[in-house]
Amino acid sequence: VVDGYTGGDFKPTDVLTRGAAAKIICNLILGPTTASALSASSAPFKDVPVSNTFAGYITYCAQEKIINGYSDGTFRPDGPITRAAFTKMAVNFFDYHVKAYDGKFSDVEDSAWYAGYIQAAAELKLIEGFDDGTFRPNDYITRAQACTIINRTLGRVPQGGHMNIKPLVTWPDCDADDWYYTAMMEATNSHDYKWITVNKEKTEEWTAKLPQRDWAALEHTWSTANSAKGGEVVG
Repeated sequence: VVDGYTGGDFKPTDVLTRGAAAKIICNLILGPTTASALSASSAPFKDVPVSNTFAGYITYCAQEKIINGYSDGTFRPDGPITRAAFTKMAVNFFDYHVKAYDGKFSDVEDSAWYAGYIQAAAELKLIEGFDDGTFRPNDYITRAQACTIINRTLGRVPQGGHMNIKPLVTWPDCDADDWYYTAMMEATNSHDYKWITVNKEKTEEWTAKLPQRDWAALEHTWSTANSAKGGEVVG
């Protein structure tokens, strides 16, 4: 459900843009093939012309009230998205009643617009927060953090020692000892798997590599897609 950049990097610590976030959510809800066919018959926001790569995704998310624009009529597709805003989008993937906030995080006030969504995300086990007891809702979410939430949204439980299949899509800027490595591999490798129990916890045992989606074919708006290391098509 996530792709890398032309040149072969994934840029896990870069912030996720609002346009890319809309695309990810559409991929989750509709599937990549259906999502790639989304189009915008008219400009959904004054800074998102129909020619924009993310116009179809943004239009869908706006119509479904998954993501909002700004009061000045813009969407700012190339701008970063906050951890709170992305959490709201992930929660909206579920048919889940948003409950009153219980004060779980020290930096989330119960009067904040996002408090209920953060409560729901915590109950759904999509988020954990930081070791110091904060959630940092107004920080911009990184691509690595977003992938972690995506995997939890899909109920995927990758584990480093159980991804021994070939060939794997790998990223030169993601090392096996990085905290986000398994999340990156899960989000960018198409694979078959079975459930196993390791130390009394359920995890995935990858069993076979599935064909990578041809993003160049799926994304009719991408004119500069190219193959990255490992065979993934990125744009």
